[in-house]
Amino acid sequence: MAYFNDTLYCELDVYGNGEKYETPDGLNSVNLKVMYFYRPSRSGPWAGLTYSDNAVGWYCVYEGGPGTPGRISKEKADSIIKLWRIKN
Repeated sequence: MAYFNDTLYCELDVYGNGEKYETPDGLNSVNLKVMYFYRPSRSGPWAGLTYSDNAVGWYCVYEGGPGTPGRISKEKADSIIKLWRIKN
């Protein structure tokens, strides 16, 4: 987690489903990286923080092998998380 100017935080979550894919450099894992930026409540550094209510931006990357799209939408990332049965 990073901290910027007393107001904006950034967190990176990485999810995997156990699958592997082959590249010229060897085996790699299929994964989904979700970086989100958020501002906490004004009443304290962590008071009232909720995962989506305070989010101000998302950056999602899907690494599923050669030819996969790379950066994906938040909606697509949510559907992958649901498909992989990952709980919040």
